[in-house]
Amino acid sequence: MLKAALALSPTAFEDLVIHLLGAMGYGRGDGRMGQLERTSSSGDAGVDGIISQDPLGLDRIYVQAKRYAEDRPIDRPKIHEFAGALLGKQGDRGVYITTSRFTEGARLEADRINARIELIDGRRLAQLLVTHRVGVQAEQDVTLYRWTKTSSKPCRRRHEHHRGIHPAEVGDPRRRRQRRWGTGSSTRCSGAPTGCPLGDHRSPGST
Repeated sequence: MLKAALALSPTAFEDLVIHLLGAMGYGRGDGRMGQLERTSSSGDAGVDGIISQDPLGLDRIYVQAKRYAEDRPIDRPKIHEFAGALLGKQGDRGVYITTSRFTEGARLEADRINARIELIDGRRLAQLLVTHRVGVQAEQDVTLYRWTKTSSKPCRRRHEHHRGIHPAEVGDPRRRRQRRWGTGSSTRCSGAPTGCPLGDHRSPGST
């Protein structure tokens, strides 16, 4: 993901960042609830983009996007420069996005200054691009199924007929003595909602 971003031109990378912020819900992009604009091409020093959160542009977030290799981290002076750009625009909020990483000094500087600056390094940038499906395409959708164990209720007559006793004789010792399996008769157990899983109760010699 980051290798693909590093292969972009600086302008294309800035466009990618603006597109990502729009996908995250900033600016809306329709002009009614605010807008997103890339400003680096207009020579707006220190700022690559502006997020206007309202139609009049009174509520603004300034964006800085740097396409740097991982071995070229953003250090404290870079954050200080961005903070100066915010001060020049009377801004108090900014987002600094890079394909690289931030040094400890850079993070401390972002915490120290009065303006609120959100730092997004390469790893977090890649996660956001995937989450919001910007610059990526799904190769395959996979559906996962969970095995569920099926169960059936046991026969309420405790399957005594499977031991050679006809269902009608269950609980009646006298009838048990007088009658065993009839010849050729078939009675289906009604003790369970779907019937007995052993099927018809036929005498062993019936067909």
